[in-house]
Amino acid sequence: IVREGDTVKGKFYNEIEKDMLTNRIAVLDKNVPPISFSSVHSLCSVSNCISAAVLPSGMQDTVVGDDVYPFSLEFLAACMNRVLRRKQNSHIGKLDSATPNCCMIVVKFYCFYRNISVSVLRERLLNV
Repeated sequence: IVREGDTVKGKFYNEIEKDMLTNRIAVLDKNVPPISFSSVHSLCSVSNCISAAVLPSGMQDTVVGDDVYPFSLEFLAACMNRVLRRKQNSHIGKLDSATPNCCMIVVKFYCFYRNISVSVLRERLLNV
């Protein structure tokens, strides 16, 4: 199965768990903030599967004030640029140039990783 997070009706991981009862291979396109790592772990345990996180190469800790992030400010800017360059109303999750404050939504996603260093992120992902 191939599922995109923005197209799933209902709770994403609950729906995927149902799908995994009859499917053995799943490709899930889902932004997974750290708060959801335990849900991914539970899904993998229940369905006897593994997860594979895809991270950008060359990650380094980025310090902003007293906070650390595992992604650079350049990476954040690139994500914002990609959102702004999407045609209006083209993104299924409505994160495109037609959405007011779309860049602030990207910043909110970035902030999910506040005070998580690259090494801590990698360690947490190994335990998913």
